[in-house]
Amino acid sequence: MVIFLGLLFSTLLIGISFLVPMNYWEESKIATVISFTVIFSIISFIIWLVYLFRFNPFKRFADDNTVRKPGSALVEFISYSGSICMFVLWSFIPPAIESYRTLNQLASKELASDINELNLKVSALEFDSTVMAFSADTAVFSKDIDATNEIDYSEYAYTKTVPGANYRYHSIESMNEVLATCHYYTKINDTCYVLRNAPYLDFVSGMDLNQVSELKQLAPIELYKKAKSINIAGFNSDQYFEDVVRLCKKYDHNWSLLDAESGRLRKDIPIYEFENIRQKYGLYQVGYNMNDISTRMTRWTAPHLVEYAHVVLYVVMFLSMAIFMFRHCHIKPYFVSYLMAFLLVAIMSLLMAISGVYSSTSILVVILVYFFAFLSVAFSVFYTQKRNNVQIIATNISFFVFPFVPYLITLLYLTIKQEGTIGEEYELVSQQIYSCVPICEVLGVLLLLVVVELVYKKIYAQWLSMPEE
Repeated sequence: MVIFLGLLFSTLLIGISFLVPMNYWEESKIATVISFTVIFSIISFIIWLVYLFRFNPFKRFADDNTVRKPGSALVEFISYSGSICMFVLWSFIPPAIESYRTLNQLASKELASDINELNLKVSALEFDSTVMAFSADTAVFSKDIDATNEIDYSEYAYTKTVPGANYRYHSIESMNEVLATCHYYTKINDTCYVLRNAPYLDFVSGMDLNQVSELKQLAPIELYKKAKSINIAGFNSDQYFEDVVRLCKKYDHNWSLLDAESGRLRKDIPIYEFENIRQKYGLYQVGYNMNDISTRMTRWTAPHLVEYAHVVLYVVMFLSMAIFMFRHCHIKPYFVSYLMAFLLVAIMSLLMAISGVYSSTSILVVILVYFFAFLSVAFSVFYTQKRNNVQIIATNISFFVFPFVPYLITLLYLTIKQEGTIGEEYELVSQQIYSCVPICEVLGVLLLLVVVELVYKKIYAQWLSMPEE
């Protein structure tokens, strides 16, 4: 019934999202909609908990034949996860519909084309009105500079390379990476380069738009070259200004030819500094709207989907584990388990601060030692005649840590392997640490589903079946 009502509300939410009026140039109100959806999800979750606990939640599992059936705990845990996942996914429905409707009204390629046209024509109009100078930054590469600690040593640098330029020292290993960050560079000698960057003519832009658009946004150096060639060849400034007005009004319906502060026509306002171009053409709101549209279009790219998956995974997993624990032990040890976990973290942090031990290896070793110690105490229920709260508290803590054991062990191994390495070998191990995260997460979830049925169901049932001390 819970799943049926949840799907019914999801259908209703989809219908409402399609019926609400929306224009692509209007500022998105999705943050407010998501806030209300989250509040409704929380209220629904609480009502579901009341329904779930409407009878005595503390079952005598040792006497309940249904619990002894194979797969009963696994089905129970998955049913909790499915219900909670439905509550969490409600918050993703409105932004998904908004993105779909935005893409139906305006293609990503059209947005990229408008951004390029607006930047290029504003740059062409103001090319001779302000200083279009390239920035200069002298990079000196040295073997004595650590790649992880690059510092500005301008007071010790040379003074003959480029007058007035900034000097910055880098490690010799980072030369290719540093040179790739500039638009072009001039080689002075084998270890000294002058880095030059074009003026930032991308007055408006769309964040991450290049990930979804076939037409890419022009980089500042490309805009500079095109604007310069247009000025050399000559152009109709009045027509260019009309095109700028058309594009500005397309994305900001409140845009005006008159500047609100000076009361003058925007094309008649003189420009003395490069930064004032946005103010002259009223590009702040236009750029904001363009970026807002781009955000809606790029909301479901692969990097964002990974972030959303992590949010859903951990919220669903932690809440499912908390409910499973609550259904299989008593109130007092249940809440004491959280208190004990918090005190252990606080005490260990204090001891490490006092002793000066901050290494990742030490922290990982301590966590794993505590985990196996709690797991041993949990298994002691099979070898005692009477139950005590220490056993169930240890069971709860080890249960909560279990999904992270694959990652903790892998991270400990790679951290030990990384110690003493430098340069490329250090970076290689760092990449291995990063790449192992999704594999360990999947392995942790699968391991959790296995131990729920094969291990923790039996531990909880055994503990509840024994008399108290």
